Amino acid sequence: MLKDKWIITKKVPIKKAPGNFDYTIIPADTCCGCDGDYEMWCEHVYSKQNLDIGTYTNDELTPLQEYYRYHNIDIATVECIAPSASTPGLKRWNFFGRRFGEFSFLMDAKKAPFKVKRGNQIVVQRTYDDSCYYDDYDDDDDDDDDDDDMSPDEKPEYCGLTVFRPLYNITTKRKTEYFPNRARIKSRSNFGDCDKAILLGITPTNADCDMQKHMIVNSDKFGMISCVTDEYSPEFQIEPGDKLVIEQYFNRNTREIAYKILANQTIDDMRTEFLVKRK
Repeated sequence: MLKDKWIITKKVPIKKAPGNFDYTIIPADTCCGCDGDYEMWCEHVYSKQNLDIGTYTNDELTPLQEYYRYHNIDIATVECIAPSASTPGLKRWNFFGRRFGEFSFLMDAKKAPFKVKRGNQIVVQRTYDDSCYYDDYDDDDDDDDDDDDMSPDEKPEYCGLTVFRPLYNITTKRKTEYFPNRARIKSRSNFGDCDKAILLGITPTNADCDMQKHMIVNSDKFGMISCVTDEYSPEFQIEPGDKLVIEQYFNRNTREIAYKILANQTIDDMRTEFLVKRK
């Protein structure tokens, strides 16, 4: 997919410059939201273009429709998918939220807190396992020359392994065991660092090795196309029936006609609808 792909999450008119807008854009189809505060990945772009929230652009706020115009592309439908062997019961939940952006976490199907399906909106809490920082600090260490030791009071605001916990399924109105006790809920701050996110899909995973998906897509313009995608690429979230933007190009290395996926239109539409409803 496109590496320079952003989505507009906020739009504010600039009072001192009538006709201009301050756009907040975040990268799409990435997992950078898993590390630290996702707001650090946001960009603010000022423009006279009157674009809607949920519009896909590059980092210069050029609508991707204009980019696609110069490519030999077609909309193709995913017919079938054959994933490589996965660890039984282990799944990766893939989300998109306004604050956290794109993020994912692993979940044992047998320990899933509630039944979910693609498109569900879920309140997700983000915490950090900072035990490694406490392990690095040793009160009995007499080596004063070691500047690498970090005391608990010196740890940064965001540190350790990022942990996501689903609290509440808004779509099905189901709580999990992590949902705060009603008696302790006095304000939104009791929920901690949370975001309302849409579930983009649940994909199989393997604890021992990286996985691949072999898919067959049908294009009216190009015919049947075979594609292979890796687990940690955005294309791995593809499911049968998804609409993909496919580009045909000439591969100078193999001297053959080749194809690549520019975008998953189905997932893009899910993100856009989610953002528009939450304006």
